[in-house]
Amino acid sequence: MPKVARKLIRGNQEVATLFDPNKKFVRVTRLREDGFIEFDFSVGEAEIYVEMILPAKAFDDFCLLNKVTFLDESTSLHIDEGDPNRWRLADVNTQIAKSGGNRQP
Repeated sequence: MPKVARKLIRGNQEVATLFDPNKKFVRVTRLREDGFIEFDFSVGEAEIYVEMILPAKAFDDFCLLNKVTFLDESTSLHIDEGDPNRWRLADVNTQIAKSGGNRQP
C-alpha cells in the first residue's frame, strides 16, 4: 500500500506526516491468568488503536503475520489518566465486575 500524505494538528502546530499502512504497532496492556493477552493494535500511527484480546499462541501468530513493532513504556504514548474523555473497554468491564454485574451507574 502507498503512503498517504496528511496534516495533523498537535497543540498549536500543524505537522505534515505520512500515513504508512505498512507500519503496525502492538502495546500489551495485560497478561491474563487464563492465558489471554489484552493489547492495543494500531496501523500507520500508534495514537489510533483498537483494543484486542487473543490467546497467547494466536497473539504470537498475529504479531508475526503483521510484522508489528512492539511499544513499551518508553515508546508508548503519554495517557492522561485524569482526562474524563479517556476510557478503555477494559476499564468499563472492570467497573462492571466490581459492581457485581450491575451496568447502571
